[in-house]
Amino acid sequence: APGSNRRTAVSESDGRGMPGSVCSIGAVRDGTLNLHGIVASPGGREILRAEVAGALSAPEEAGNRLAHEMMGLGATSLIQKAGRDDR
Repeated sequence: APGSNRRTAVSESDGRGMPGSVCSIGAVRDGTLNLHGIVASPGGREILRAEVAGALSAPEEAGNRLAHEMMGLGATSLIQKAGRDDR
């Protein structure tokens, strides 16, 4: 599933699980895979959103691009902070 590809890419990048709220959804529009991702802090005070488009034949590539886009927006830091807050 497209969402699982993105979760895998973020998990591999930070070497941890995914505490906090992480969501992705994919849709096909005009023959193109469109992925939308959201990472939110516990309680929803901070919310990061990103969107990428990719080939239907390469969903993992689109998922990885979405993960890197989210990390560029600060998702890794937000996820790590959520993990510390859960302890």
